[in-house]
Amino acid sequence: MLIVAAALAIAFAACGASEADRAGAVAARYMSALGDRDAELACQQLTTTARRDIARYVRRALPELGTTSCAGVIRGALDLLDDAAVSALREVKVSSVSISGETATAQLEGRSDSVSLIRDDGTWKIARLQFL
Repeated sequence: MLIVAAALAIAFAACGASEADRAGAVAARYMSALGDRDAELACQQLTTTARRDIARYVRRALPELGTTSCAGVIRGALDLLDDAAVSALREVKVSSVSISGETATAQLEGRSDSVSLIRDDGTWKIARLQFL
């Protein structure tokens, strides 16, 4: 019974999250996935267009990777970084999120970079990474 009560409390807490919290969580999950070298999870946070754009960008910048998938190019790019640099990505926090209808912008703490998100069928996804 205690487990059921705890599960319900967690579910209700999630329901109370604002749209800004939900959009910010996607940006934070993306950065954390990069820091954990989890390319698949990172790509899951991106729209189809953003996955294609990041793959195209990295393929142009690093043709030696020889892969065309989002996860493949992210994995290859992360492999070029040392462990400290990758771990630092996990520590990047979202400092603020502004919502405008179906779009949001998440500002990353201590950086001039921002993340553009779009709500598609009620789910926030990263539409564009400003630092690409």
